[in-house]
Amino acid sequence: MYVGVRNVGILLWRRTMARSIVACLFLLLSLGSQAAEDTPPAAKRSSSPIALTADGATLLVVNPDSNSLTLVATVSHSLLAEVPVGVDPRSVAVSPDGSRAYVANQGTNSLSVVDIAARAVIADVAVGDRPVGVAVSPNGRFVAVAELGVDRVRLLDAATLSTLSVAAVADRPHGLAFTPNGQVLLVTHLLSGDVTLLPARPFAVYLPLVLRTSSGLRDAYS
Repeated sequence: MYVGVRNVGILLWRRTMARSIVACLFLLLSLGSQAAEDTPPAAKRSSSPIALTADGATLLVVNPDSNSLTLVATVSHSLLAEVPVGVDPRSVAVSPDGSRAYVANQGTNSLSVVDIAARAVIADVAVGDRPVGVAVSPNGRFVAVAELGVDRVRLLDAATLSTLSVAAVADRPHGLAFTPNGQVLLVTHLLSGDVTLLPARPFAVYLPLVLRTSSGLRDAYS
C-alpha cells in the first residue's frame, strides 16, 4: 500500500513538472516572438557599379537600396558625401573632366546628373523603361543610356541633356562602353552574351553590328 501511494506521488510530481516545463517553453516562445516583432529589420545597404574621376581622386558608388550615390576620397578613404538620386540606381559614369556624374535610375526611369564639386543633383532627365547602363563618350559630348525594359539605347547631348537618337537593339541591353576614339558604342546584352556595336553619332537610324563571341570582337578591332 505504501509503495502504491509513493508511485502515485511520483507520477503526480512528474506531471506537474512536465506542465511547468511546457508552460515555460510557451512563455519563452511568446517572449521571443514579441522581441522579433519589436525589433526593426536591419536596413539593406548593398552597392552596385563604381566609377573613378579621371584624376583618380574621387570614387563614386551607386547604392540601389538607399537610392543614393556615395562619393569617397581615394587618398584618405574618407566619405565625402552621400547624394540622394532616383529610385533603384543601377550604374554611374563620370564626365572626362570629372565635373559631372550620370546615374541611371531603374526605378524612376530617369538619369540623375550630379555636380561632383557641389555634391548635389543638378538635373533629372526622363528616359526609357528600366535604364540600367550609362556611359560618357571620351570627348564628353555624348551620354548613352541602356534601356533594358524596351530594348533600346538612347544617346543624349551632354550639354543640353536632350535626346539625339534612340536605337533599337537586341534583347535586354545592359552594359555600355565607348571605344577610345569615341566613334563606336559597345552594348552588352543581359542573357544572350552578344555585344552590339553602334556608331556613336546622332543619327536617326542605326545599323548595329552584333558580335557573338569574344574572338569576333578581337578580330573586329585587330
